[in-house]
Amino acid sequence: MSVADVALSRVSQEPVHSTAGYCNNQAGDSILIYLSIAGSMIPMRVLESDPIASVKLRIQTCKGFVAKKQKLVFGGRELARNDSLVKDYGIKGGNVLHLVLKLSDLLLISVRSTCGKEFELHVDRNRNVGYLKQRIARKGKGFEDVDEQEIFCNGEKVDDQRLVDDLCKDNDAVIHLVVQKSAKVRAKPDEPFLNDFWLEPVIVNPKAQLPFFVWDMINSSFEGLQAGNHPIRSSEGTGGTYFMQDKTGFDYVSIFKPIDEEPMAVNNPQGLPASINGEGLKKGTRVGEGAVREVAAYILDHPK
Repeated sequence: MSVADVALSRVSQEPVHSTAGYCNNQAGDSILIYLSIAGSMIPMRVLESDPIASVKLRIQTCKGFVAKKQKLVFGGRELARNDSLVKDYGIKGGNVLHLVLKLSDLLLISVRSTCGKEFELHVDRNRNVGYLKQRIARKGKGFEDVDEQEIFCNGEKVDDQRLVDDLCKDNDAVIHLVVQKSAKVRAKPDEPFLNDFWLEPVIVNPKAQLPFFVWDMINSSFEGLQAGNHPIRSSEGTGGTYFMQDKTGFDYVSIFKPIDEEPMAVNNPQGLPASINGEGLKKGTRVGEGAVREVAAYILDHPK
């Protein structure tokens, strides 16, 4: 089952001096660090000799997040080696650790209205679409009346009794939905949000010819933008990833990954801090080279 990596907040690098809500306070030769979770800071005492696995277990005990579903990020780098010690990563008193969670029981619902409004909800996979409509109504966004909502998934209208889990495609952890007012209350069609834009491939080798299916993908993405269908951001991964829609707004035809929203880039939407020296989230990588690495990896995996 695929899972969504969700960075929960962007935080200041300055130490926080609140003393409320300690996570498993320890006595002795411990240091005070801060855990950034859901927009708040939690003071937490650890030993410099504690292994990272021990820190994750303490977070599990304190906050209920299962250790194996946690990622800890410090100084722009994931603390991936569970047997390494706190001091091995250079963590000192007053430092802030970013908690990144792998959410499997909760599904991230990405909702787009036909008038271009977008928002996201975390919903238990065992809830039904009727419950989802109530959550959308509480969000407002012009859909306060549950009876006026029509919800579409992959171009198909879904009824209120359908379980959210049933909407998963290939066990994906993010569900992209389109919500619109029912036909009896729609007043007028939506207007395009873009009037002038440019979209064409960058071809390095002038002798290379793009396959027809690539041109179809580009043209479908172009028509979707012309029709006013916004790119839909996915919350999977640690960078910005957007699904481009066709002109109907019901099908995704391509994926857009902005360079400036890669992990550790200046406009990263997942809350990860910007890289200080240009190095990416993984050691030995550079910010802004993610797309090139993905293409290279694809070519190596599919040499023919």
